[in-house]
Amino acid sequence: MSTYFRKRGQPLVPLPDLPQDYPDFLRAYANAQKAAQKPKAPRGSLSALIMACTASEKFLAASAGYRAILRRHFDAIRTDYGALPASGLRDRHIAKDVKTSTAPDHRMKAWRFLCEFAAWSDLLTSDPSHGVKPPKHAKTDGHPPWLADEIAAYRARGPLDSVPRRAMEILYWTGARISDAVMIGPGMVDASGVLTYRQQKTGDIAHAPWSCSLPAYAVDMRPDRDLMHEALTHAPRHMTFLATAHGKTRSERRLAR
Repeated sequence: MSTYFRKRGQPLVPLPDLPQDYPDFLRAYANAQKAAQKPKAPRGSLSALIMACTASEKFLAASAGYRAILRRHFDAIRTDYGALPASGLRDRHIAKDVKTSTAPDHRMKAWRFLCEFAAWSDLLTSDPSHGVKPPKHAKTDGHPPWLADEIAAYRARGPLDSVPRRAMEILYWTGARISDAVMIGPGMVDASGVLTYRQQKTGDIAHAPWSCSLPAYAVDMRPDRDLMHEALTHAPRHMTFLATAHGKTRSERRLAR
């Protein structure tokens, strides 16, 4: 699992894949910490605007998952345009950047969030993202669900003690999003045997029959639940079922790769 030095409002700095008490790791951490103290955002620049935005109450009030998305795109924007004056930002610049992004929907959300904050806090006289139209997408039926034969084939190939298999069984049984699955753990199962968690994207409460009796319509699915529980016997002791071997909560991005 990759390790990064993180300072609010600044890009993540990758650290060596070494134990945290190794001299090379400590040296790299100290260098990253020292570099983070240096001023990197000229007054009035896009970098300075992003730093102000990520320190704002509006940003900190957003869900952890949404903040992670915004940070990734803010980092990309800073890398490409951070030294430029924020006052020179126009809708055509945003439209061009969104069009060339590999994740145009999320990039558009990042620009809107940033520009709305800037206009609200009087750091810009107007919102240059206001006239930018969101990217158009061809209509699709979404991702096709796996068929029974495909599920059986995956199970035959993936051993129960592997992380991908454990993740697959949790996702299949709970129907959780990846962002929620990485946070699910034994502490979310109540005394009645029901898993309860709050979804990051919507804020709604979700439930799944974990160890309680199954309703009549789901009795035939007992073997699926049994397989999930068997896979979880290989999970490390941790507050989350998909924790890393080093005892850390697994990130959504790492699991999705």
